[in-house]
Amino acid sequence: MGPWNFISMPTVTVWHCYGVCRKLKQFSTRHMQSMALDNPIILGGPNRIVQIGTLAFRLTIGGFLRHLPPDESLMCKRKYHVGRMVNEKWVFGMFDTETRIGVLRFIDDRTQRTLFPILQEYVRGGSIIHSDSAAMYVNVRSQQSHIVNIPTIPMPPYRHVWVNHRTNFIDPLTGACTNLVEGFWKNAKQKNKAMSGTTEELLPSYLDEFQWRQLCGKKTTDAFDNILAQIAHFYPVNSNCMRSAISQIN
Repeated sequence: MGPWNFISMPTVTVWHCYGVCRKLKQFSTRHMQSMALDNPIILGGPNRIVQIGTLAFRLTIGGFLRHLPPDESLMCKRKYHVGRMVNEKWVFGMFDTETRIGVLRFIDDRTQRTLFPILQEYVRGGSIIHSDSAAMYVNVRSQQSHIVNIPTIPMPPYRHVWVNHRTNFIDPLTGACTNLVEGFWKNAKQKNKAMSGTTEELLPSYLDEFQWRQLCGKKTTDAFDNILAQIAHFYPVNSNCMRSAISQIN
């Protein structure tokens, strides 16, 4: 008797469909630029605020190691208890405060050469960038923005203001803050937190699903309708598929 004989067919069906839908949502996220909306995700615009930050958290085998400041956050979990005690995973977040749409991208490091091209890709010129005072964004001593004053990486005409979280939550002079991008990431990691983390292999799929739901599935009914529409879009039914399905039913 095989192991599957102890599992009912409805359970197997639900489990299989869940896996298929997760893969489809991950696939859909990667193809959002060419699907239902047919527009790339572009944030900001003239005088619109986009908050940015490198956001995540750090895990150990048994759960949370400790919470870190928003610009020093990591995400990880070891697989089969093998490898380093802590496996680092950084995510760069950008959030449009007007449209309430955000983007999360995995990054290998937090250098300007890694972060700034991503910023260029997703944020329009003329936007007002809000960040903390981390060294990759700001020279705190000279009060110079690296985002608008870095000669080695030509940047769009952004305006950049920042807040020093050691002294203020919101900068009293410029109004700069990062509360919304931090909240955006908090929502993104809620499921991962409830599961006490996940493996590095599965982590991208959870972020893909979160970003997919942001555009296509904020309500359960929307998620259901849109996933079916996207299945039909990416996997159109042909006559061979129909004959195969009918033969299996019969």
